[in-house]
Amino acid sequence: MVLLCSDDRLNRDALATLAELRHQWPAAELILSTFTSIGPDGALRPPDSADHHDRLSRQTALIEPDRFVPALLELGSLNGNLTGMAFRRELWRRAGRFHDHWRHAADWEWLIRAAEQGPLLLNRRPIAAVRTHDDQLSNANRISGHELPEIAAVVGQLRRHDLLRHEPRRHRWAAHLMQFQLWNLLKQLRRG
Repeated sequence: MVLLCSDDRLNRDALATLAELRHQWPAAELILSTFTSIGPDGALRPPDSADHHDRLSRQTALIEPDRFVPALLELGSLNGNLTGMAFRRELWRRAGRFHDHWRHAADWEWLIRAAEQGPLLLNRRPIAAVRTHDDQLSNANRISGHELPEIAAVVGQLRRHDLLRHEPRRHRWAAHLMQFQLWNLLKQLRRG
């Protein structure tokens, strides 16, 4: 299964790239790809996912759960978008579905459950272009405050996670993520 948000686009060689990656790394049931970022008109803009992905690996690599789950708290939602996530149907069955009632952080929460199932492949060759614009759902969630309870739930889940139990920086990472949410909330309050 490959996910693609409605206003994003897959590269022409996306499916061939994914097939090649599955052949090279058969143990990976989930492929998380770095993506190209584009503006509303399709023009290139600074990449949204590349910096966080660089901190995990600068090249395509298999990432074990004991490294990936802590990174979800240290760096936040590593995919930042549904587009380009590719996974086997069996992983979807074992990890479970996205939370149907969540509007913002369901993919981030699902990545925790998916990573618990085994290693994932971080693909550094972009297979998609993700469009950023003022009308996207993540902006609406930020303005309305709908993202806050979901992000707080994911951060709490990660702070208590077995793979982070002995990580002394987990509270600082969690505080950093929640400070960012507080800053967003204060900006919205100032705007009325």
